[in-house]
Amino acid sequence: MSAKLDFDIWSPQYQDDLQQIYKTLRDDFPVFEYASDSNDLAKCWIVSRYDDVRDIFRDKNRFQNAQTRNDLIPQFQSSDDDLHKGLRSQVFPKLIMSAIAHIEPTVENIVSRILDDVEAKGSCELAQDVAFEVPRQVVPLLLGFPDHLADRILKLVDPLAGYDPLDPIFPDRTLGDSLISLIDELIDYKRQHPGEDIMTELLALEAQGDIDVGGSAMIARSFAFAAFDTTINLLANGTVLLADNPQQRQKLIADPQLMPNAVDEMLRMESPTQMIPRRAREDVELHQTKLSAGDEILLMIGSANLDERHFANADNFDIERELVDHISFGMGVHTCVGRHLAKMEASVYFKQLLNRFPDYQIGKRRYKASGWSRSFAEVEFSCT
Repeated sequence: MSAKLDFDIWSPQYQDDLQQIYKTLRDDFPVFEYASDSNDLAKCWIVSRYDDVRDIFRDKNRFQNAQTRNDLIPQFQSSDDDLHKGLRSQVFPKLIMSAIAHIEPTVENIVSRILDDVEAKGSCELAQDVAFEVPRQVVPLLLGFPDHLADRILKLVDPLAGYDPLDPIFPDRTLGDSLISLIDELIDYKRQHPGEDIMTELLALEAQGDIDVGGSAMIARSFAFAAFDTTINLLANGTVLLADNPQQRQKLIADPQLMPNAVDEMLRMESPTQMIPRRAREDVELHQTKLSAGDEILLMIGSANLDERHFANADNFDIERELVDHISFGMGVHTCVGRHLAKMEASVYFKQLLNRFPDYQIGKRRYKASGWSRSFAEVEFSCT
C-alpha cells in the first residue's frame, strides 16, 4: 500500500481531519494496527468499513463486549451473554417507543421552555445552553434521578466524552470509584423515595428476584454514561448540519413528515458515538490480517456510516435518503436500548427549533478533542 497514515485519536486535530482519516482507513487500511505515542494501553486494531463493523457487531461468538477499554466500571453495556440478556429483557420493554410516548408532552414543554430562554436572549452557546439542557431535564424524569444527583453525575462523566482544547479537563483517576459511589447513593435515594420511573421499577424487580442483586446498579451506571451524551451530541450535530445544508433545512420545514428520516440521516452523517470497542474471543482473520484472541478492536461507527461501499453519495447530507440503515446505535444484541428516547427527544426538539427559528444562524464552532464521540465544545447560535 502506498498510502501512509499517522494520527492520534485524542489530539485536537483529529476531529478536524476526521473524514479524510476515515476515508484513508476504509480505502487503504481496512484493518489498521493503531498505537498511540502517548499511551501504550491504546494499542488495538481499527476496523472502519461498514460491512466489517456490522459483521463484528453481530458476531457475539467470536467477539465480546466486556473487558475492553469501555469497561471502566461494571455496567450494563459492557456485559455479555446471559448477564446482558437478562438485564436487557427487563430494561428494553420500558424504553421502547410505546413505553415512553407518555412523556412526550413533558419533553415538548421542556424544549419549549429552553427555547423561550434562547429567544429572550437572541443568541446562546448551543452545546451547553440547549443540547445539554434537553437530556439534563428529560432523562432524570424518566429514570428517576433526582436533580441534585443528576447534575453531579453529568459533571463527573462529561470529561469522558472528550475535552475542550482551549480548556482541557481530563477524567480523574478515581472517576470509576466516584461513579460507583454516586450510583449507590442514587439507589439508596430511590429506595426511600420510590416514584413512577424506571429505577423504581428495576429496584422492585430486583427485590422480587427477577433481576440479580446488583443488576439495577449496573443499569444505572450505564444510563449515567449513555443516556446523556448521545442526545447532547445528536441535537448539537443536527442543528449544525441543518445550518450547513440550507436546502435540506428548507425541505424539512416544508415537509415535517420527513423528520424521522432526517434524524436518522443526522445520526448517520455525524454519529454521536464514533467508535465502540470489542475484544476477540479467538483468533480471527480479516482482510488477510490476523487478529489474535484477546486483541481489542475499535469498531469505527462514524467511518462505517460514511462508507461509500454501502451508502450512495455517502458524503451528502440527504434527509430524503431512502435507506438510512446506519449503525449509530450499534447492532445485534447490544443495540442501544435508549435509541427510541434519543430519537423522540430529537424529533421534538427539531420540530420546535424549525418552527420558531427557521432562519437561525450558526457562528463559530469548536469540537471537543475525542476519539469516542463527535461532540462540540462550543457552537455560537443566533435566532435570526
